[in-house]
Amino acid sequence: MNIRTSTAAALTAATLAAAAGAPALAQQSEFIAIGNVAENDSSFGMLSFRHGLGMSLYDGIVLRFDAARSAYEAGASDGTLDNFRLLVGYAMPLDATSRLTFFGGLSYRERSYSPSAPFLDEVDEAGVFLSVEYNIDQTNGNEGFALAEYDSVEDTFYTSAFYLFGLNNDIRVGPTFNYLDEGDYSRHAAGVRAAFDIGDSSEISVTGAWAEGDTGAATIDSSYVEVQFRLTF
Repeated sequence: MNIRTSTAAALTAATLAAAAGAPALAQQSEFIAIGNVAENDSSFGMLSFRHGLGMSLYDGIVLRFDAARSAYEAGASDGTLDNFRLLVGYAMPLDATSRLTFFGGLSYRERSYSPSAPFLDEVDEAGVFLSVEYNIDQTNGNEGFALAEYDSVEDTFYTSAFYLFGLNNDIRVGPTFNYLDEGDYSRHAAGVRAAFDIGDSSEISVTGAWAEGDTGAATIDSSYVEVQFRLTF
């Protein structure tokens, strides 16, 4: 079960990375670093880079690369899960405050254990990744986000959303929700996300969420705390 829950934490972090970015800080490139620790003793780290080929990261063709690793316990074994994505996207403004972004490309996942055991399934597989994102950034400082994505590796579907209320020019706070469906495993989470601007081109976000996984039998506490740093340039 730790394997499944760790995958869920990784997808959550990857989704929050994709969700970052606001037109108020719009540049042509974006770098994101994430650290995530879950109640089930799993940990996660991720680096993500996006680059707009047009005049803006938020209008036109976008290149994206993600690299992530999670670590967890699986019985008497230590597991690692590495994820890499190479994607091409298109950002399409809907009006002055909202946009849709579509991504598609290659996904690679490798899961290994030390020591290995017959009941632990290792993965070394490439597949197709597709996603659609919706962003809204209002003039009063509020911002919202919604995501749906599919990864053919392990047949994974994930959806997430948050809405942040602007408390002042530099701080935004609000609820966040997400849901994962991966074969015979599902997981749902709800929590609070807070974003703090650091200057004109960087941001720190902190998320605390209650999460519960379900295999049709026992449930597992997958609650997590996450810190994210974002820089646009």
